[in-house]
Amino acid sequence: MTEVKNNKAFDFLLYSYFGIKESDLNDQSKKDIPYICAKCAKRAYLDLARTVKYSYSSSELEEMKSKKSSEEDKDKANNFIESKNNLIKNICENILPPIETKEGEISFKNSDFDDWHKAKCREIINFMNNSIDKSNTKILKKEEKFTIGQAQKWVNMTLKYLWLLNALPTGVKPEYLHVPIDSYIIEIAYDNKNKFENALGLLEEKPKKSWSMLSDYEKYFEIQEAIREAIKTNTTNETIPIKWESLAWIEVAEKQANK
Repeated sequence: MTEVKNNKAFDFLLYSYFGIKESDLNDQSKKDIPYICAKCAKRAYLDLARTVKYSYSSSELEEMKSKKSSEEDKDKANNFIESKNNLIKNICENILPPIETKEGEISFKNSDFDDWHKAKCREIINFMNNSIDKSNTKILKKEEKFTIGQAQKWVNMTLKYLWLLNALPTGVKPEYLHVPIDSYIIEIAYDNKNKFENALGLLEEKPKKSWSMLSDYEKYFEIQEAIREAIKTNTTNETIPIKWESLAWIEVAEKQANK
């Protein structure tokens, strides 16, 4: 069996998952935040895309574009797809700004990062909830709202991927990063070590709604703060939330796979 060189295998993983290569991480012309971050943000969007309800589903758009459809329906479908893609692209390309100063250096404190995070989530929500296409069709399905739960997943997974790639913006420390909240993390955070080694046993009431339906930033941030405090006092393997999350998520995923 032919041995695959590690760098080639790593390039394959990077490109298949993020659309980048290892050389991009070392190339100063591509190592800047906009290029790498946009790639990570697009990957992060795919992590939550299934929870977003658009005005037209993929199957409806395909039907509208089919040969038997009218030219009007084809135009509607193409306009909608273009507007939706541009919206996602715009958010991905601007998910971090204005996290850096004009000089390219920042000096965050934890509270500064938390304030930025809150503002960024609200900015994304505003874009998603108020965007329309060329025919004045709302991008999101009528009565549907993009939530804090979805926005935090987009922001937090983007930053997690940047951390994993050693490409966090200057001044953003790993310990500042929020834990991406999803069903796995909620399950293990509220477990009292009955099932999981990395359980935190949070005493607060477990959220009744799914993570994608979280609509109150203050409630979301209470979970983040509870996780931060629990990690400091519990005998977990990690003291930095994002490092704990990586271990915790894998632990739940493995248990789910073995059911």
